[in-house]
Amino acid sequence: MVSTIMKFLDSGPNKAVDSSLKTRILASEPDNAEGIHNFAPLGTITSSSPTAQPAEVLLQATPPHRRARSAAWSYIFLPEEAWCDLTIHLPAAVLLKEIHIQPHLASLATCPSSVSVEVSADGVNMLPLSTPVVTSGLTYIKIQLVKAEVASAVCLRLHRPRDASTLGLSQIKLLGLTAFGTTSSATVNNPFLPSEDQVSKTSIGWLRLLHHCLTHISDLEGMMASAAAPTANLLQTCAALLMSPYCGMHSPNIEVVLVKIGLQSTRIGLKLIDILLRNCAASGSDPTDLNSPLLFGRLNGLSSDSTIDILYQLGTTQDPGTKDRIQALLKWVSDSARVAAMRRSGRMSYMSPNSSTVEYGLLMPSPSHLHCVAAILWHSYELLVEYDLPALLDRELFELLFNWSMSLPCNMVLKKAVDSLLCSMCHIHPSYFSLLMGWMGITPPPVQCHHRLSMTDDSKKQDLTSSLTDDSKNAQAPLALTESHLATLASSSQSPEAIKQLLDSGLPSLLVRSLASFCFSHISYSESIAQSIDISQDKLRRHHVAQQCNKMPITADLVAPILRFLTEVGSSHVMKDW
Repeated sequence: MVSTIMKFLDSGPNKAVDSSLKTRILASEPDNAEGIHNFAPLGTITSSSPTAQPAEVLLQATPPHRRARSAAWSYIFLPEEAWCDLTIHLPAAVLLKEIHIQPHLASLATCPSSVSVEVSADGVNMLPLSTPVVTSGLTYIKIQLVKAEVASAVCLRLHRPRDASTLGLSQIKLLGLTAFGTTSSATVNNPFLPSEDQVSKTSIGWLRLLHHCLTHISDLEGMMASAAAPTANLLQTCAALLMSPYCGMHSPNIEVVLVKIGLQSTRIGLKLIDILLRNCAASGSDPTDLNSPLLFGRLNGLSSDSTIDILYQLGTTQDPGTKDRIQALLKWVSDSARVAAMRRSGRMSYMSPNSSTVEYGLLMPSPSHLHCVAAILWHSYELLVEYDLPALLDRELFELLFNWSMSLPCNMVLKKAVDSLLCSMCHIHPSYFSLLMGWMGITPPPVQCHHRLSMTDDSKKQDLTSSLTDDSKNAQAPLALTESHLATLASSSQSPEAIKQLLDSGLPSLLVRSLASFCFSHISYSESIAQSIDISQDKLRRHHVAQQCNKMPITADLVAPILRFLTEVGSSHVMKDW
């Protein structure tokens, strides 16, 4: 039955009526190895000017001789005319990919100065595709569309040549694909061509049908998901299709299929998570086997919007298997941090070819997937889920992530992703932020909770003055605060409780005071060079140096990180009020 449906979709109800058209299309050879055809000879062409001569000669499959003295089609512009439109109507809609225009080579002065393209899917309403493309003086005009467009009519707006009033053309080609046509044999037989592979071509039709059954027929959803779940290599194939450049328009359908099947049972959901995050290793694939589904999967670390959406839905959908899926996500995060620690210490002997293939998916974790796990944890904590979420986030995992973040350069996207996980854990466990500050050498002062909200300007100024003296003296500031510490601290303090602890520690006051002292010392030093040093200035500088014990010593390379830190933490309302 399914084969009959797919055959009907390929042929269409009016197959007998369009048999001659299909015969003409299949009889022509494709213009390149990707199997695209020139559909211009099948259409009819009209001009917007009533004085223009018939332009059917431009649609001929064979171009005129290159050394022809006169153009195959020419048009003389009136003095007030700026362009001339040529509209090509096709007998059926096609997937248009490229437009080729051959100017008259004997006189390039008659080449159009620019060309605009409009397409119509229904043959009536035209839609512009781009701004005019400059083509003056070109020997061959090739316009390649960003993506294939459904077109039953194409309008070419040919702008007047710059140095002539006559327009001369030799040929027009409309290259594309049929909606359900067959590609060339070269494309199917050679899997190494960068074109639509045979796996995508044969699988996408079945996936569309499966998606329809899972979403449009409510009575069949559960039964179809249960029947599709045990299908061999279904999850691996769908995950591979998500990364195929030829399945972009079908990615939402593939995404829905994977989510529906992944939520069918806890076991299938865990397997899907392992496929997306560990690169099919948990499914028992052998990377040395040429027929293994692993070859159809993605490279380590790659991600897409679809994989992120799938993981987010698996982690936030509440059902009896949600806790197990969250644990699987955290286990992947923990394993990735452990593998990173092993690589830093040089103990990677277990990564031999005879070892478990699970670790191969942990060498290059995707920063987008780490961000997704952080968003899942934050959102789940706001949802007040039934399972004990704080109990799943132990101190050992937090320490692993902290050490991982400290080992990464500040300009890496991966460090920002790890810091977002630290932020989510500090939001769920506020005590973890105090632990993080302690590892950096920042010891909060005794319990001094100042009410900083709804303060007047005078009280704010008074509070700032006191914070620049007493608070900063009480806080035991780190002597070796690095750019990596500041970046991690800024990203981890985005939760309301963490930002309050940061203010109570006195670190922002200490940084502001140290930054001001650094600037003051450089200004004084510059003035001392430009002017003669008198006794009063010398006393002022000695008095300033004597106060350095109450500040954190900073260097020039820390000025920019401190400013970035203050900018990032200043996004919260509590910090803005301070």
